[in-house]
Amino acid sequence: MTDEKIFSILKKYRDHLEKLKVELIETNYNARSPDRQIALSHLLSMIPKMEEMIKEGRREKSFRWLGFMQGVLWSFGEFSLNDLRDHNR
Repeated sequence: MTDEKIFSILKKYRDHLEKLKVELIETNYNARSPDRQIALSHLLSMIPKMEEMIKEGRREKSFRWLGFMQGVLWSFGEFSLNDLRDHNR
């Protein structure tokens, strides 16, 4: 996957979260079962950090974070597994 493709996926997820009117909320890193709003807010906060990782060449870490994001998006019913697979193509 190219850097451009990762940036494209992140834009898609940022746009999706903004369309849902997700707002940034401070993440409680000790929470074991965050509600949907908190989880999606955390994903939104991850996007600029991931963009920076990619620019710095830290692709492996950005891929791990992308997998986490996609797992959360799937678990909250935002995208199907087929959708997520297609995003990565």
